[in-house]
Amino acid sequence: MIGNMILSMKITLLYTMLLSLSLPRGVQAESVVIIVNEKSDISLGDLNKIYRGRMAKWGSGNGIIVANRDALSMVRKGFYLKVLKSKPTQNFFLHRSPIPFRPIIQKSALGTIKFVASYKNSIGYIYFSELRGDELGIKILKVDGLTH
Repeated sequence: MIGNMILSMKITLLYTMLLSLSLPRGVQAESVVIIVNEKSDISLGDLNKIYRGRMAKWGSGNGIIVANRDALSMVRKGFYLKVLKSKPTQNFFLHRSPIPFRPIIQKSALGTIKFVASYKNSIGYIYFSELRGDELGIKILKVDGLTH
């Protein structure tokens, strides 16, 4: 049963690579995947709103718990450039508020995976290559229903 789950996850991963980024990591470009605890699809617009602090709840009404990477990480740099169209050091504020938006900072892919797996309604992002294929408790999101 666990073997089938792992095989299913690997097949799913092959079909749901997201947000191809043209950033150097060594010699080759990397792809970033959006990981969540429960949700299965998201629009690029909603992803942008979540990471800018302008969307705090899923459509179900449950609060979103946002994991972000360290401002110096290459994955955050690529994610911010591609999705948020901003610098990785950009600060955002809660919607209609002077209060800064403060996602939970994770220093590694493993930390992000464990965080998202542990908290219902959470979201994060990692490099596709950082997935080991045995992660339990996370789902890979399609963005706008597309694979990139």
